[in-house]
Order: sequence, then structure tokens, then C-alpha cells
Amino acid sequence: MSEKPRKMILIKDGIDLDIFDDKNMSDRVLMLNYPEGTVIEQLHKFYKLIGKECENVEIVHPKRLYTLTEEQYPVMMLVDEEYLYHKTAQINPIASYLYETDVHGHPINGNVLIIGMKKGLDGMEFCGMNAEQAEELRERLITIRQHLE
Repeated sequence: MSEKPRKMILIKDGIDLDIFDDKNMSDRVLMLNYPEGTVIEQLHKFYKLIGKECENVEIVHPKRLYTLTEEQYPVMMLVDEEYLYHKTAQINPIASYLYETDVHGHPINGNVLIIGMKKGLDGMEFCGMNAEQAEELRERLITIRQHLE
């Protein structure tokens, strides 16, 4: 019996979209398979998904993200560490909301990934979420986007 693939969520940037168009939102908040391979190989896949200019990721633990999840599946948000300097990165409304941009005024630009985390030998490690958890979180993120306008 094979194990089900682990999942992660990609939230695409951009504010010019019809938030009430289900197809559009389904294309903006995607559930993807967590990549196989070494940590370095996984990081390179994360960079590619986050943005064509991304060379380093920053781990962000936004408070509002944790109001959407349960402790049984801890998650983190990965953003382009230098997103403010990349001309192609647009504001990411969902990530900015999770990051409390409305409180401190500093937005998140570019695509972001939400991945799982687990305890490992050297502390917390990246991992995928199970499909049910990822789908539940994805639906909650879509709902948030519909209320941001």
C-alpha cells in the first residue's frame, strides 16, 4: 500500500482579480504535491514556485495563519527573502493579511508557499501536509480572499 503524497499550498500574488470568480480563485490558491528529494532539491523547487527571481526563502510564522489551522498540523509560510527588491513581484493580498500588513504596513509581495513543519533531529523541519488538512486550509484561504475587498 503506497502512502498518499503530502501537499503544500501555493498562494499566487496579484490584486487585480475577480475574487468572486471561483475558477479564478482556484487558479490563485493551489494545492500542490510536496516535492520529493533532498532538502536542497526541495528548496530549489520552492524558489521556482515562489518567483523567477527568488534565490532565498524566509520562513514566516504569521499569527493569522495559526488561527486557520489546528496544532496537529503545524505550518509555516515561505516567502522570497528579497521580495521588496524584485520588480516582478506583486502584492500578495492573502499573505499580507496573514502577516498583519493592515497592522504594521509592511506587505508581502510575490507568491508564497504554505508547507508543513515537524520536529526533526536538528529542530523543526519542512514537510508536506496531508491532503485533507491542505484542502481544508486552502478553502479557508480562498474564503479570506473573498472578504479582503
